[in-house]
Amino acid sequence: RGSAGDPAGERTSLNGTLQPKAMYVGDRVKLKSSGRFGEIMYIGTASFAGGDVVVGIKLDEKRSSSDCDGKYQGERYFRCAAGYGVYLSKDEVEVVPPELADEDIRGLTITPTPDPEAFDLEKELDDLVGLKEVKEGLRHMRNFVEVHRRRAAVTGDSTGRAVHAAFLLGGPGSGATAAGRVLGSMLTKLGVVAKGHVVEATRKEILAGCSSGDVEGKLKKLVKAAEGG
Repeated sequence: RGSAGDPAGERTSLNGTLQPKAMYVGDRVKLKSSGRFGEIMYIGTASFAGGDVVVGIKLDEKRSSSDCDGKYQGERYFRCAAGYGVYLSKDEVEVVPPELADEDIRGLTITPTPDPEAFDLEKELDDLVGLKEVKEGLRHMRNFVEVHRRRAAVTGDSTGRAVHAAFLLGGPGSGATAAGRVLGSMLTKLGVVAKGHVVEATRKEILAGCSSGDVEGKLKKLVKAAEGG
């Protein structure tokens, strides 16, 4: 939030979108039913939907069960190759955030955080087999955040302190991924991060298709995709 005399705050205000919408033409979306991805080509009413609003999507991959090319029941609202078009209602698709829409990111495993209100740290830790030091570290981090908040409430000093964690990924079954997901959920419930999602990337996935000069750019994309989580 910008304060008085803050140029950054002024720019944010000037660039703000009036009456923002949930989705726009050009947005990347994911179909909830199939997990397919595509790009929005049309948002508006259609006679074949009884006048309701539909979302016209050009899919990344062709469907074998349809030859829709943007025309459906005699109505056309966009053009694409046959089999790549589909019309759905708004609640049947979810917008993919720009930082996750990149081709390098779409193939990665991105785990959303569960409902923060239902998250129970002790229950989640009980489900982890072994990892005694990891469990103690997560509890310590939780206690640190809570104590810092109570102290801030008394002293009025709300200066934030950095919280760091690093996981050395072991082989399958090591529990590193599960621990990372617990950490993201815990920090979301504590209000330390906004989303708490976990972006998983192996060394092989990071280096895939990269020359030596491309790795830095790909790492920046990964960091951007993980922001808030």
